[in-house]
Amino acid sequence: MSKNKVLIKIDLSLADIPLFGTWKWVAKDYKTPLTFYIDKCKVKFLLQDPIDDHKHLSTPAKRKNLEIMHNSTIEIEYDNPPADFIRGLKTSGKLSFQTAKKIYSIYEQVMYQFEMTCRTIGGMKHFMGPPLKKSFDLFFDEPGYRAPVRWCYQGKTFQNFKPKIPKGNRKRNPLFKKKELITKDKWIKMNYAISVNDFPQEEILQILRIQSEFLYNKKKFAVLECSIMLEAMLVEHSYRILRNKWQSNNKMKDLKDELSFNNVLNIVLPLSLSGSKFKKMKESLAAVNALRKIRNRIIHGEIKEKDIDRSVLEKGIDGGVKLVKYLIKQ
Repeated sequence: MSKNKVLIKIDLSLADIPLFGTWKWVAKDYKTPLTFYIDKCKVKFLLQDPIDDHKHLSTPAKRKNLEIMHNSTIEIEYDNPPADFIRGLKTSGKLSFQTAKKIYSIYEQVMYQFEMTCRTIGGMKHFMGPPLKKSFDLFFDEPGYRAPVRWCYQGKTFQNFKPKIPKGNRKRNPLFKKKELITKDKWIKMNYAISVNDFPQEEILQILRIQSEFLYNKKKFAVLECSIMLEAMLVEHSYRILRNKWQSNNKMKDLKDELSFNNVLNIVLPLSLSGSKFKKMKESLAAVNALRKIRNRIIHGEIKEKDIDRSVLEKGIDGGVKLVKYLIKQ
């Protein structure tokens, strides 16, 4: 290591990396890293030999053809880093926050480039991202989660990196916020629902999963997936209504191409509702229509993901849940 080089080691667990496996690897294979060049840094991504994970056991582990990866390491070699970067490593002050952001950015870019090569060169069609990927602040500050980020300068002893993350950047995982925690009362209600086989229909579960993607900031994905699902259900519902009205195959063939998302949502469905039912559904239909308009703007390249209004999307998905519940009952 040169005198003006910083080496940073990040030990990653299953929560930090995608789920994948290796086939017929031996010890020396795990010593061969993938090497990335990111932000003037040489970055090595090494998989940890599963045999090493079991060294503490009394019975030695046997090597298997298929190994599921649980642990890995990222080594960042930074030649001639700025003085502020080094000072940020050594302190827990304001500079440590900027240094932490650069380290986390490198980790994200490594995972992104790793994903690209897994999907293409690796042929991994079922590739999924890290199952419990940590936010920026939790990446550096979660006791017991994994080993701390370590660093050394000019070949000296490794030290733990303990950045000071401003309160405004400390965001608790939404899954662990109070309203989403399972209380004793919820547990009892869940037990009762299971006992009477009270489970939501598959369509409801599907749209709730889409809602989760939105809440984790995958706004474009949520808009498109929710729109596809709602449009398909509305077209089927509208076709059934019109088929019962006309009983004519020729007429239905003529109308088939006219059953667009706009027409089934804003014309056919409202006309099929009673006055009282339309009054109850009016707000939900308007919210879904706003979602439809965002879908159209995405398709035509008129809006970027960062510009999608979260409140409009949230209302649209909530309206979609109510709409799906109604359509299922019909």
